[in-house]
Amino acid sequence: AVSAAQGLTLTLQPLNHSDSSKLVSALLRVEGMPARLRQLILTRAEGVPFYVEEVIRSMIDSGAIYRDGEVWRARDDADSVEVPPTLVGVISARVDAVDPAARHTLQVASVLGRRFHVDALAAMLGETADSANLQATLTALHYREMVRPVGDGEYSFKHVLTQQVAYSTLLLTERRQHHHTAGDYYALQPLPPQPRAIADVRHLFDAHYHYVQAQDYTAAYALTNRVIVQHEGDLPLTFDDALDRWGENAARRPLYQPLVSHLWGSDAADTTGRLGHANEQLGDLAAALECYQLAVKLAEEHNDLAAQSSWIGQIGITNLMMGNTQAALDYCYSAWKLATQLADLRLQARWLNAMGNAHRLLGEAKPAIKDYTAALDINREIGSRRGEAVQLGNLGLAYSALGLIDRAAAYYSQGLTAAREIGDRRTEGLLLGSLALAYADLDDDEQAIEYYNQAITFAEQMKDRHSVATWLVNLSSTYAKQGEFEAAIERLGRALALAEEMGSQGLQAEALAGLGYAHHMAGRITAAFDCYTLALDLAKVVEQPELLVIARSGLARACAAQRDTVRAASLLNIELPEQLLTRSQLATCHYNNACTLALLGRCAEAAAALAHATALNVCYREQTGRERDLAGCRSAHYTK
Repeated sequence: AVSAAQGLTLTLQPLNHSDSSKLVSALLRVEGMPARLRQLILTRAEGVPFYVEEVIRSMIDSGAIYRDGEVWRARDDADSVEVPPTLVGVISARVDAVDPAARHTLQVASVLGRRFHVDALAAMLGETADSANLQATLTALHYREMVRPVGDGEYSFKHVLTQQVAYSTLLLTERRQHHHTAGDYYALQPLPPQPRAIADVRHLFDAHYHYVQAQDYTAAYALTNRVIVQHEGDLPLTFDDALDRWGENAARRPLYQPLVSHLWGSDAADTTGRLGHANEQLGDLAAALECYQLAVKLAEEHNDLAAQSSWIGQIGITNLMMGNTQAALDYCYSAWKLATQLADLRLQARWLNAMGNAHRLLGEAKPAIKDYTAALDINREIGSRRGEAVQLGNLGLAYSALGLIDRAAAYYSQGLTAAREIGDRRTEGLLLGSLALAYADLDDDEQAIEYYNQAITFAEQMKDRHSVATWLVNLSSTYAKQGEFEAAIERLGRALALAEEMGSQGLQAEALAGLGYAHHMAGRITAAFDCYTLALDLAKVVEQPELLVIARSGLARACAAQRDTVRAASLLNIELPEQLLTRSQLATCHYNNACTLALLGRCAEAAAALAHATALNVCYREQTGRERDLAGCRSAHYTK
């Protein structure tokens, strides 16, 4: 089967009797191989080449087959050789046959995995690992074709089954002891001066894996709290912080999945909450909410107020991402009160920022600016450059909502500079998208499209589905503004699919409203009506007023185009709440109203709505000449 994502998969069938016989002859030309033994090997191999090869190798190990010059010969007593009935049995016999020192080396190497480095193996063997002797042992194991060199100081087991069989011969207590030694070895390996990517901390993942296998979950958890980055002018970053900042939540999630059921107290709450945060960043909002709720419960059981604040606030943020804005504001306010009670400035700034986001989405730009400014001051006081970058970006969004686009762009640029200085790729991607919004509002469509595409690429690399969907929706608005409705529809379709995967009803409503507009402008009125209807239903559920306004204006226009003038008139809202909408959204709503009013024969009101739309977005001057919706009125406003 061929898949673009997975590559080519080949299903290999066992060799038939004839081919197996040829393989035995090809592997070794053995003079005097008893016919009974040859037949027994072929029968038990059942067409598996590796079985045939391992049986012959085991016979060489035991001396039943020996080399005589250029020829391999079977000894007279070869017919009495015991041939294990299974491949695992053959490999086990080969492992048992090596001398004790070599077998111990093979067993310890198996703990490191199929591929291992000589330095790690030497550290695990400890005082018994004389460099010359270890190399001699590995050479002997290579001669027996159990391991093979694969790079500078690296070896690999010839087959994964060989590694697994060697590993299975260790007692459980021995396995745990060796895994812990391996964890200590990797944990002590040096880091680059300023780690900036997951490749720089790969050995910490190895250490974490071995601590988990050793069932030392406390050591595995402690590793995630190890400070690994210290940028000048920024707070120190732990292993966990760094992965989050780099957008590596797909790698971060497996760190906590094996720990959540093995820790207790505040550590259990923290681990569960971090797993929730990784799920949230990967767009699995339902799983994130479940983890956060459990983390709050664990924190309450141990009266840990700081943990309660952390995870109650994250419940708020997840609700915000799901479109439940008022609930989000309530949760974040509760978290902020706990943080204030604790005098924890870091948490106070975090929830002030979240409350600002909720206020902004509720159309309350001035309270949002107040929250963001307070959070910015705190982040500067405690020296958090990342927090500073985030607040600068959010202040830009708030000022953009007030129509102060140049001021917004200046904040975005300051935030982008700060994010790049500290290697915060996630915030950098968000600010690229915000700059795209500003350029779109300034009618610089070329720059807007460029920045949106950069933001989408960043979000895709970090597997941040929520941000990918958000920027796709916004990019589609710019394409629609240029009259490229099919391009807009394609991107909105992708955004809708992502929003449905995440269970984000707010994003679904936004994508459906955009699809309604694009379909209507492309002349597909029925499709527009269906999309707007679904968008309006979802907007009522999530209680986001700006989505209600957008969906109502679009549905009114679709109803008017279908000659359902009664419903169109009931949906029409001429007094648009400007504080709730972006410049682009406001222009679209005014334009929808102009089209609806024209079809209702209310020409003067249509002219006024069109004037508002064209003042906000010049594209409507050109599109108006093609719009049959406006043909019912003879106003000079409706001509090119």
